Amino acid sequence: MKFETEEDRFRELDVVVALESEWPVRLVRCPDLSNLDYMMYVGSALDGWIEIKCRKNAMNAYPTLMLSDAKAQHIASAQPRGFLVVAWTDTIGWVGPEAVEKARLGTRIGGRPPRLGAVHDIESVIDIPIQEFTSLWETTPWSWRA
Repeated sequence: MKFETEEDRFRELDVVVALESEWPVRLVRCPDLSNLDYMMYVGSALDGWIEIKCRKNAMNAYPTLMLSDAKAQHIASAQPRGFLVVAWTDTIGWVGPEAVEKARLGTRIGGRPPRLGAVHDIESVIDIPIQEFTSLWETTPWSWRA
């Protein structure tokens, strides 16, 4: 069962617009229920995959960001690379596969209170420390190429 709302999609599109204006990329939405949300192209070349999460709290409201370990596995193993991009109420931040893989060392059982029709609300999760995130406007994954 899918719980994504129209409001969620609009918030996600705001993130896509911000990414495409700050990074030299074009994002293409993956089909519903894909492992990750977007394919990321630089020119005509696939340069990575992106998972977008939109939170309804400020970035520093919690010391970590909880993420499904299954989703983390897809980000960490994406080829050529995967990114997690999170929109909080006050900023947008990102982490690359290294930070996700590092957080996977602390896998635990967690999640949200179960919702009617949901089978994966309690699952294996990871906690990514907030300080691992880089501001969208601070630097890009391509900064080292300059």
